[in-house]
Amino acid sequence: MGEQALRAVDPQTAKEEQGEGTGTVVHEDPSPATRFSVKLIPAAQKAMAKLMARTGLSKTDVTNRAVQVYGYLEDRKGEGYEILLRDPNGAVERLQIM
Repeated sequence: MGEQALRAVDPQTAKEEQGEGTGTVVHEDPSPATRFSVKLIPAAQKAMAKLMARTGLSKTDVTNRAVQVYGYLEDRKGEGYEILLRDPNGAVERLQIM
């Protein structure tokens, strides 16, 4: 099972072109980011505070990463992948996103 870097690209603002011998290169539109407000439930507020303290990231950065990871996991799930976590002792747990 290989590791993949997560990279979000909005298909409406990106174009693809073939790079010479390098595969697909994605160029993103430099337009400004979209601003919005979100009302978090208490459990999400607690998780946000914990992630900010652990990582030193801002609310914006934590939110951006969370959306990208969720999108990646949903894409893989839609392709039939199982999402598994392995603990340090080797026990495997199947992650189910509801």
